[in-house]
Amino acid sequence: MTLRSIPNKIEWLRVTLQEVEQTMDAAHDSADLAELKRLLLDRIAELELEQARTVNQEWIKLYSRAS
Repeated sequence: MTLRSIPNKIEWLRVTLQEVEQTMDAAHDSADLAELKRLLLDRIAELELEQARTVNQEWIKLYSRAS
């Protein structure tokens, strides 16, 4: 996965999560919707971690070249 595609995926997942939250009735929040929200949040966290690792690896490569 490219570094540029990760932020796009994160944004898409956040928009999807926001739409789910806006369309669901809090009084009738089913277990299925709660599970969907959990899955979206987990995937967002995974992508943010992958993004941080990728940026860190790029900095290491740049630092190694400069040394």
